[in-house]
Parts: sequence; structure tokens; C-alpha cells
Amino acid sequence: LITRINNLKFSLKNCKGIIFTHADADKVSAAAYIKEIIPEIPILTSINIKLKLLDRVYMEQLYKKDCLLSGKYELTRDLKQISFDDFFDKFQKLTTIADTEHLKVIDDLFIRVVSFSGHSTDSLAYILTPLNYIIADEGLGYYRAREMTAPGSDFSIDHSINSIKKIIDLDPAGLCLPFGGVLTAHLVKK
Repeated sequence: LITRINNLKFSLKNCKGIIFTHADADKVSAAAYIKEIIPEIPILTSINIKLKLLDRVYMEQLYKKDCLLSGKYELTRDLKQISFDDFFDKFQKLTTIADTEHLKVIDDLFIRVVSFSGHSTDSLAYILTPLNYIIADEGLGYYRAREMTAPGSDFSIDHSINSIKKIIDLDPAGLCLPFGGVLTAHLVKK
């Protein structure tokens, strides 16, 4: 994540906070390394995700997955692995955000938090208002080039469908999907 941020010519120093969609290793582990660089950066999450990240046994499993994932990618092979204790400590100060809470990003831009179970039991989605862009995890789906989306309902397809019904009436202007960027216009309806 840090390498990707740098490749986009975005400075981590401009980052105001870290918000998780769910507590999988590929989504949260980079936060520990970002906190190595910017210790004061807040991590925002739901109470359910917070409880997972404060559970030492869960975090040991997450840390092991992170070590395995880091070894698989060329961009992360040279990254100095931090110890488990340092990794765990980085997640001890989490700010809890409630379902439907609005967080101010800048003057007229807010993030609304929405529970969005499907990919995992504790998944969240975020709605950028007033833009009406939805940022979701794999429960909404994956998008590959010009192909249709495919559900990533690892926890429950029924939960994913219910979560999608929850946001469908919002008439989103854009969908931000993992691994696929932003869909706009007619692709949102598809």
C-alpha cells in the first residue's frame, strides 16, 4: 500500500486517517507500517472490527497472513517486517465510528459509514456525500476490465444481497470496487 501511494505521487503526510472496510490481512496490515511512518495518524473502524483487532489471538493469525502475503509480492519483499508485538501495539488506539455516522473529510465532503456484511460479518461501506460515491469491500463484488462484477460474498451471499438492497435506493453516482477502481455512469447500473 505504501509503495502504491508513493507511485501515485501522493504523500502519506497528507493522509488524515485510515478507515477499514473489514479486518482481513490484505486490508488492515499496512496500517501498522503507516503508523511506523506517521505515529499520530488515526485509525477509524466499527466496534466489531475494533474488537477483532484488539483480540491478540486474532491478531497473531492476521500477522502470520501478513508475513505470508508480504513474501509473495515483489514490492513488499524488501519491506522490513516489524515484530508481532510492534504490529499488535499499532492497533491498540482505534477510534470507533458508528453505523450511519458522518465524518467530515474537508469543507463540504463527508463520509457516511454503512454496515455492509457479505464479504465478512463486520464489513463496512462508505458513502462519499454529496458526491454519492460508494466505497465497498468485496461484498459488493469484484470488477475486471469490461466484464460484469462478480460477488465476493465469502461470508454470505444473502448478507451481500441485503447490503446491496440497503444502498440501491441511494442512486449512487459511482462505485469504488476493490481491485477495479471507480465505476461511473451506466456501469454503476450494470
